[in-house]
Amino acid sequence: LKYASSFELFLCIVGIIMSCLVGSAMPVSFLFFSDIINEFIYPTNSNINAIETLVQRFAIIGLATFFVAFWQMFCLQLSAKLQAKRIRRLFYEAVLRQDVAWFDKLNVGTAITQLTEGVDKIETGIGEKLGLCIQFLLIFVSGLIIGFTKNWKLSLVACSVFPLVVVAVGSMGLIMRKFSVKERVAYSKANGIAGEVLSSIRTIFAFEGQIKEMVRYESELGTAEKLGVRRSILFNCVLGCTDASVYVLIAVTFWYGIVMINDGDAAAGDIILVVFAMIFGGSTLGQSFQQFDHFNAAKVAAAEIYETIDRIPPIDKRTPGKIIEKLSGEIVFRNVCFEYPLRKDVKILQDFNLTIRSGQTIAIVGPSSSGKSTVIQLIQRFYNPSRGEVGPDYPEFTFISEGGGGLSGGQKQHIAIARALIRNPRILLLDEATSALDTRSEAAVQKALENARVGRTVVIVAHRLSTVRDADVIMVVDGGVIKESGNHSELVKMNGIYAKLVRKSERI
Repeated sequence: LKYASSFELFLCIVGIIMSCLVGSAMPVSFLFFSDIINEFIYPTNSNINAIETLVQRFAIIGLATFFVAFWQMFCLQLSAKLQAKRIRRLFYEAVLRQDVAWFDKLNVGTAITQLTEGVDKIETGIGEKLGLCIQFLLIFVSGLIIGFTKNWKLSLVACSVFPLVVVAVGSMGLIMRKFSVKERVAYSKANGIAGEVLSSIRTIFAFEGQIKEMVRYESELGTAEKLGVRRSILFNCVLGCTDASVYVLIAVTFWYGIVMINDGDAAAGDIILVVFAMIFGGSTLGQSFQQFDHFNAAKVAAAEIYETIDRIPPIDKRTPGKIIEKLSGEIVFRNVCFEYPLRKDVKILQDFNLTIRSGQTIAIVGPSSSGKSTVIQLIQRFYNPSRGEVGPDYPEFTFISEGGGGLSGGQKQHIAIARALIRNPRILLLDEATSALDTRSEAAVQKALENARVGRTVVIVAHRLSTVRDADVIMVVDGGVIKESGNHSELVKMNGIYAKLVRKSERI
């Protein structure tokens, strides 16, 4: 109920009150049933009138229970539905709010499972199952009270078998919760595999990976199946103990009841009342514990979902930032150090210093994993540097997401470049912008980019040196450090890393 509104809390309270009334109705009806039994066993002239009165009371209780039970379920389920809708929205907003580093660790299947099955479990736990649990517990408590009021000796004998139920069921909550967590994790992993495969189905077909992926998926399902079987065995053992205790209760109570009738210490109707009260009390106690499995599942799901909702990312889009009315286009890296959150032991950038003047075209080249694309991601503020700063003229960029399954790699790059240029940006970031294009297309796009870079700050990351020859300044990055800088001619004359890359590309 953490995210419930006042109206939803009101509905929940009304539903709980209605559950208490429904739970108390059945034990109260046993009182009338006991009186009817006594009227039959000990007949008098007024039997018919007394029985008619008792039958009318039965009818009144039944009619009242109908209306009360309706409002019980209506209020609780409406409250649960409204809360589930809000939790789904808050969770989805929280996921979209998170920083890129959080998504690096995220299992997509787990998030989808939480959004669908997780919220459904919360809705079930705070709705229908809550009402049933309270209702069953009230039947048990009311039955005990009425039984002890009518004949405390017989009720005490009947209660002698209850410790078996309490001991058996008391440990069920912890066991069920433990298995629910493990089972949920296993299904989440399986969902993650399925989502990964379906989103990359072309690649799977290309490498004939269907059988391998089936084995991976079935492996996770097998883990979930084993956990589910073990959980079901334990759960049904507890239910078996509960049911067995009911029959033991009936036998013991009737035996002692007959002894009391023979001794003249009890009436037959009182014996029937105590037996019914204890039987229904014992059986509903077991049914109430069945609902605890749903509560445990809801609690586990809520803990995971609420953790995401309450998480405030280091880069929070909802916090008010500085609004740059006129972007000059200057970018400055000051003593920047960076390592990716999942690879803290690998330094990507070390004391990285770079100044990009407004209107300047900067190319960044270097070996793979040298930190070229990381520079682009830091400018886009996908991550915060571990030390140093990126600025001061720091803009917000629109990220062009992945997608377009029906497009070739070259078509995607054409569209991405067009979307970037149509906004007339002051800063243009090109990370392997022509890597998927053929030679003819690359020449056309390169010409368009050369025209577009006039008056703009351009940062280029590329392996093809033909795309960076005309850059004002070329930075050669190796091991997260700028080793060389200058234009194409100056770097070739230095006969360093860049010159080796040029000679290698010419040989190719």
